[in-house]
Parts: sequence; structure tokens; C-alpha cells
Amino acid sequence: MRISPLLKTATVVVASSLPLAAIGCNSSSPSNGNAPDGSSPDSSTSEASTSTLYERLGFHAGIRAAVDKIVAAELGDPKIASFFFNQVASPVPAGHPTVDQLSECFTDLLASKAGGTETYPATVTDEAGTFTCRDLATIHQPLGISGGTFDTFVMIAATELQTLGVASSDITTIGSVLESTKPAVVSPSVADAGETAYVASDSGPTDGGASADGASTTLYERLGNHAGIRSAVDAIVQAELGDPKIASFFFNQVASPVPAGHPTVDQLSECFTDLLASQAGGTEMYPTTVTDEAGTFTCRDLATIHQPLGISGGTFDTFVMIAAMELQTLGVASSDIATIGSVLEGTKTMVVSASVADAGEKAYDAGQE
Repeated sequence: MRISPLLKTATVVVASSLPLAAIGCNSSSPSNGNAPDGSSPDSSTSEASTSTLYERLGFHAGIRAAVDKIVAAELGDPKIASFFFNQVASPVPAGHPTVDQLSECFTDLLASKAGGTETYPATVTDEAGTFTCRDLATIHQPLGISGGTFDTFVMIAATELQTLGVASSDITTIGSVLESTKPAVVSPSVADAGETAYVASDSGPTDGGASADGASTTLYERLGNHAGIRSAVDAIVQAELGDPKIASFFFNQVASPVPAGHPTVDQLSECFTDLLASQAGGTEMYPTTVTDEAGTFTCRDLATIHQPLGISGGTFDTFVMIAAMELQTLGVASSDIATIGSVLEGTKTMVVSASVADAGEKAYDAGQE
């Protein structure tokens, strides 16, 4: 199956995240948010005319504004909000940071990775007092954060960044930076669990995979069964083909006629649908054989079709981000987008070639392998 890079939420995702209690430092907005020369950052400045992600995001002030939006959105998810139990207490317990302080810590972390002069961990002071941002493992590991919770946090963050008009390539970059924090944030005992709420007990958090309203028992049903998943896949594939580098991996599908023995775009889309449906609770199987007006095609295992293509880690991440954005546009719940991302994340080692695992987005090169 050649639905080139497949993956996550997001994320996806976004890319990855920096969930919960450790996003943070202080509430005071940084000095000013102006460029080094004292001018205000121009939001219309093109990517090509700025040299760093830090500048494109609007310097410290721009990053802080985005972080404030992200944190507010995260607190709208009851399970994620449960990890901020100290921050929502009134008053905040001594020795614990406020939401504003956490947001400033998160801002310093992102700014330090985006090309700014900020450092992390840092110490900040505001009207609530002084707080020293802690290393990620120290603050997160005792909380029992699951892989699903991490993925949901990331997907919500990516969605907010998209809403704010951040370029998809920059969202992918932010996601890649934050993805590297996952081992420090997620507890190994629940790394494969779905989104979970905080549980203050020795037994740790329990699986929180059921739907919040209890009306739908499976992701398959919430996505509209096979027909709903296929409709979403069609939209995703069309969006992917709009990216020239990703489209280059579909060279057989865009040929006219499609070479014998190779699937059409419709056949690939049906293979992708069967893959997702089989993981979402449907009765579909993968690999399977599909038949349509173009003939019959047997979907292949992911490594067989992808490894010869030399797909880079950056290409995979871009594919995932585009898919997540399409799912969001279609109205799929962020928690379900994160679940889809988690499923697809498991395919990364089969899809990405080890030799270019750390490379950015790359077009197909017939001579690279």
C-alpha cells in the first residue's frame, strides 16, 4: 500500500507535546516581543524572509500568546485538566506553580528550541512569586501520564497552532521538537494506554479509552463505520497530493495509465480505509484484497511497499500533520484524532527508512536506494 507516510496525531502531530503540570514558569510577559532592532514583528512576514522559527512565531511574545491559547484549550479536556490539580486549586499550594508560571516555562522551552536566546529550565518571577521550572522527567514521571494522554495533548496543541495561522511546516517542526520529550513525560507502565485522567493512588491511572458520552462504544462507530472512514481517507489523500514532495511518492498512481501491477489512488485509499477500520473496532482485515472498476489489488504489508521508497522522518511527520488537519476540518474529535495518530504511529518503523529517519521532508529520489 503506498499511502506514503502514515501516522500520528498528533499527531498527529503536531506533533508531540509537553503536557500538563510541567509546562511552565512565570506569568509575567517577556520584556516586549519586539524584534532585536526594536521594531514590532510583522505577522505578514513571509517564511522565506525570516531566518528562524522564533522570528516567524513572533518572538517571545508571539510564542507566549500561542502557549496561552494552547493551555486554555488543554484545560478544556477534563482528563488533561485533571493533571493540573495543583494549578486549579485555590489558593495554589505552596511550592507549586500557577498556570501562568507553567505557561511561561513552556514558552521558554519552545523559544529555546526555536532559535531564541531563552534557556530552559529557567527561573521566573511574577506577582505570584518566584518559580524555577523543573526538568521534564522530575515533574511528569510521578503523574503516571499515558501515551494516549500525551498524544491528545499534542493534537490539541497542533489544532490551536493551526487555528492561529501557524504554517503547517512550522507546526511539524514544533511537533518534532516536542516529540523528543515523550520518554521524559510518559510513564512506561502506561505508554500504550489511551487517554487517562490523573489517579492519585498506588495503582496508577486506569485506561480511559471509552467515549466521554458513552453513546458510542468504538472509534469505528464514531467515525461513521466503513463509509465514514473511507470518506475521511479520500479527503486526506487529496490533501496529501497537494504537497509536491509527498505527491512525488505516488508516481505510479499519477501516471496515465497506472502501470500494470500497481494500485490506483482509489485502491490505495480503500487499503488505507481497511487498515484504519481494522484498528478502530471494525470487522475489516488488513492486508486485504480490494476490487473495483480498475480491477483487483491485494494490499501489501507496509514495510514491503514503503522501505524501497526511502521515506524520511520529516516526510512521515508532514503526512501525519496534513492528515490530522483534514480530520479536524471534518469535525473529528481531538481525542479520536489522537487515537488514530497513536495507531498510525506504530507504523513509523515500517514506513520510514532508517538511513533518512532524522531527515526533513524529502521528495522521492529514484537513485537514493
